[in-house]
Amino acid sequence: MRDERTGEISYGYGRRERIEHVGTMLPHGAPSEYADPECLFNAIEAVERRMDARPAKKIMVALPREFDEADRIRAVEDFIAVNLAAKGYAATYAIHTDKAGNNPYAHILVANRRIDPKTGKWAAKRRTEYALDQNGERIPVIDPATGEQKTGARNRKVWKRVDVSNNPLDSTEFLERLRADWAKQCNLMLPEGVRIDHRSLEAQGIERIPTIHEGHASREITKRGGHSILNAINRRIATANRYLTAIRKQMGDPTGLLGQFKEQARKELDTAMSRFRESLVFDRQPIASRGRQLVEAPTAPRSTSGRSLESKPDPVPREIGREPRRPEPEPVDELDEARRELADLTEWWKTEPPREVRDVQRIIDVAREASEKAEHANPFTR
Repeated sequence: MRDERTGEISYGYGRRERIEHVGTMLPHGAPSEYADPECLFNAIEAVERRMDARPAKKIMVALPREFDEADRIRAVEDFIAVNLAAKGYAATYAIHTDKAGNNPYAHILVANRRIDPKTGKWAAKRRTEYALDQNGERIPVIDPATGEQKTGARNRKVWKRVDVSNNPLDSTEFLERLRADWAKQCNLMLPEGVRIDHRSLEAQGIERIPTIHEGHASREITKRGGHSILNAINRRIATANRYLTAIRKQMGDPTGLLGQFKEQARKELDTAMSRFRESLVFDRQPIASRGRQLVEAPTAPRSTSGRSLESKPDPVPREIGREPRRPEPEPVDELDEARRELADLTEWWKTEPPREVRDVQRIIDVAREASEKAEHANPFTR
């Protein structure tokens, strides 16, 4: 293929054995000579005059392994016909496979201008149209000097206009719709029970770290015994995902594990508090009765908490014929003691979580680190 703008000649595709099929599809009204990819893209190159012009865009789609060669061609052509050619775009596609047939995919090169079906020429990327108000009516241009609507040539009224895009291929919404339509097209042809989903793992509610695209060069480096940073990142992500899957099977969701431990600890502490309150209700005696018991007891009694209640010497001189009066000991408030123990346990939980929680946190840290490296990795680093 010869590039008429630069004079350069391309002698064919790289890795020719991986090209399975090549085709070009045109919209209604396009010149028939555009069926030749060389003619098509030289024509769009001639229209794009700016130095930063983007004559074409590439769309890459993954093909299900369940498709045979005929299914792959049909899926790609049906997708182009409905989503691109029907919108006025011309496109050339190439279906690729690896030697084992395990990685079929297609490159779709789309001319970045639409073809006007009436003239067969390239349409402008932008156009002006009337601005409309909330009721769908045209908005007049008011002359500030007179307060009335301006008039132009031949006394025609002037209406407000806006500049709009005539190239939906540049919009994010259109590209997102292409992703959804490709999944829909494949699912119509896949057997029952086999489906693909264009949404991200997060959008699907799947808590798994996504891997990154390695590409052919990265895989070749690894195959030859070299070190590829992209392959290394994917290995770490795969390891973290295996750990997370195993933990979920054994313990449930690790993100909720800490909450489960806290809930269990709270229940145990509530039980302990209840036992303390019951001991206060059933074990505490009236003050007079406890005073007599303390006087008559040969040794110092113990409280329910196990502490010895020692009495101080009576500073008042003892009267003859009477036993010395012993002061009543101050009772220990087991409820306050339980509250102190609860506060100590709460502080311990913050500083010394259970071993299982620490193990899960280490796995999550590894997964987060791998995901951050994948996000900031340079795809051209070898």
